[in-house]
Amino acid sequence: MLPATPLSELLTRRRSAAGRLDPLGRLTAGELAAVLRCAAAADPAAGESPLTGIRVIAQRIEGVAPGAYRYEPDEHALVAVQAAPRLSQPDYALKNYAVSQAGAVIAFAWHPATDIAARGPHAYRVAHAEAGAAAQYLHLAAQAAGLGFGIVLGVDLAAVDRAVAAEGEPELRTSLCGFLGVRLPGSAALDDRLI
Repeated sequence: MLPATPLSELLTRRRSAAGRLDPLGRLTAGELAAVLRCAAAADPAAGESPLTGIRVIAQRIEGVAPGAYRYEPDEHALVAVQAAPRLSQPDYALKNYAVSQAGAVIAFAWHPATDIAARGPHAYRVAHAEAGAAAQYLHLAAQAAGLGFGIVLGVDLAAVDRAVAAEGEPELRTSLCGFLGVRLPGSAALDDRLI
């Protein structure tokens, strides 16, 4: 359960984790459940079922075994898809995060072949818009819960796809990926004096 915080306050206080995740901190299953429920609340196109689903690589979550999971919003449940997903530091090209710092890696993914066959080329825009909306909802929920969350742009999305896809699942494509974890206390130092 998230604390009741006005949206305007969350929007003002929201910050990307920007690499400031506690490498020893553990998320709780309740914290993960709360932010996933919020991410799934992002509305798809009117009258249509969403194309984008949420996948989770659990790394350090109390009460959740390490592994890859598919989030089922209707049941509010995690369904195991892999016991030992592989996502390591070489899969992330930038220096601001260590993959191991994330309590959970969150992937917003869809099935291009089947979705495009069903809805046509418009599915590309729909899937990416849904992923963006879900990531924003999750980001606000993480802020409300006092957690750190950041979208990671330097990650090898093909490696994420392999880590979160179930065996035999049709082609899965990750649109966005983020790291969720316990935020380090304090804030980054900024010296903006002119020299």
